[in-house]
Amino acid sequence: MGYRDLIREIQDASGLSQRESREVLDNTVESLAALLDDEEREEFASQLPGELQYVALDAEPLDGGVQNDLLTQFVERQQVDEDEARTLIVAAWQAIKDTLTGGEASIIRSYLPSKSASLLS
Repeated sequence: MGYRDLIREIQDASGLSQRESREVLDNTVESLAALLDDEEREEFASQLPGELQYVALDAEPLDGGVQNDLLTQFVERQQVDEDEARTLIVAAWQAIKDTLTGGEASIIRSYLPSKSASLLS
């Protein structure tokens, strides 16, 4: 699935504009990648469309002083409340996981705290 297809899928699920859906997609990828170790971040990036690979690879890994929670990271990046963030993360994840192969979706969830992993079913 290509980058534009992912954006369209998020648009359909969320009712957002193309620009807003692109931002949600980029912010979700960045938020997820920040929670992965270097090796897993590279594997995740390799399975994404080219336009998202740099987003994943350029994500700054979170240090111990920052709350390592997908929802918190997404709220800060997207500037939305937690309820809207949950809805947007789910819409983006549904699109993203369709691009992942070889159990990558499960591996990514295994890196996340249980609260974050529960968003990504």
